[in-house]
Amino acid sequence: MIKLNKYIDSGELKEVLFVFWDSDETNYFRSLFSPIFEELRVFGFSVDMFRITWSTAPQNKLNRNSKSHHRTLGLDIQQNVFPFRKSLFRSLISFFGAFITFLHYLNFKKGLNFVMVRSLLPSVLTYIVLTMSNFFRGPRPVFIYDTDGFPLEEMYEERRIGRPFYIILSFLESYLLARADVILVRTKVSIDIHLLRSRYSLDRGKFVVIRNGRSKANLSSRIQPRFKDGLKKTGASSTVAYVGSLGAQYCLEEMVLTVKYLIRQGLDIDFLIITKSDPSIIFDLATRHYIEEYVRVVACDESNVQYFLQECTVGICYRHHKPSMRGVMPIKFADYLQSGLPVIAFGPFEIPASFSSKIFQLNSFNPRCLEKMASWIRGLVDSKTYSEENCTDFTEIQEYFSVESAAESYASAFNRCLFRESRSGDI
Repeated sequence: MIKLNKYIDSGELKEVLFVFWDSDETNYFRSLFSPIFEELRVFGFSVDMFRITWSTAPQNKLNRNSKSHHRTLGLDIQQNVFPFRKSLFRSLISFFGAFITFLHYLNFKKGLNFVMVRSLLPSVLTYIVLTMSNFFRGPRPVFIYDTDGFPLEEMYEERRIGRPFYIILSFLESYLLARADVILVRTKVSIDIHLLRSRYSLDRGKFVVIRNGRSKANLSSRIQPRFKDGLKKTGASSTVAYVGSLGAQYCLEEMVLTVKYLIRQGLDIDFLIITKSDPSIIFDLATRHYIEEYVRVVACDESNVQYFLQECTVGICYRHHKPSMRGVMPIKFADYLQSGLPVIAFGPFEIPASFSSKIFQLNSFNPRCLEKMASWIRGLVDSKTYSEENCTDFTEIQEYFSVESAAESYASAFNRCLFRESRSGDI
């Protein structure tokens, strides 16, 4: 580690290339990864990005706002379109184009130390290119695989791929994980699952648990007034909040039924949904369960999420109890807890013991569990007692989910590789 400290103090930056697969319309990368990668410069790492997208939009119109945002952060992003087509031949041509572009980029990229990939398609592309680039430029960079959950299992559970294709892709993923120098996961249980189901021998020492984080710049104190003028529409004294997209994996009907139960229990609440997704599905569910008058939907930028959460009493974070969900640590926990908001959670989450008291974890939706949840929320409704006595308890939580903490976890993974190299050099 002495060599590493000298290297960081010298002002030099190790180069990291992040290869990822993302939609043209999504803001997930911009809101989550960009601040973390910018913070990594403090730890001596400079991150460039190579983005593959499945959008069919012309490349000259590809997410211009995202490009400018990355430039302001000092991040360099290369983008390549990989549209899905009805014609398999045209899709293969698109993939070949991404392959050539990436091969050209990698072979002319000077001083690249790490290549970090997220999800299967980028990892396949990256591994092939890294293998071929050995013929041109000698030893390849360190290969880091960011698993970020179990996306293959999720696609199979949702029947987006058939079992034969799932088996083939699982073998391919296991092969790539076995050849990765470092494997990034979000939960400790993910390590055991990967070791158990891998078709190849994996070294537990390859795995590093990393964190997601949000910028502290958007945080606000719970001691401030919780209700902003003009925001309250229903007249309810308390609010249940949900932040995020409206995918089926988030148990949308169960969330609506939870709010309906709380209303029937006599709690004076409404339901605030902060999303950029089409809200029609939520309005349909609310109408079907006769609570449409209690539902509000707001679309806003990430920088304004905490502004709306200030008026809320509790956040809600649901995921189906499926095998694919055991490897995720939802960023929603960071959104809620960093705002000083306790959370109702349902799902196979790995919750750190240090702040489990701020999370009510539902095991099922039977009357006994729901009554315990309602009683827990009644204890939060007294906003004066809650904000004065408990807001300071969130300091440790805010540090845990901060961008600085997330960047430090990434840096520890990179440093592990550097330490191994220094040890092998000493030998």
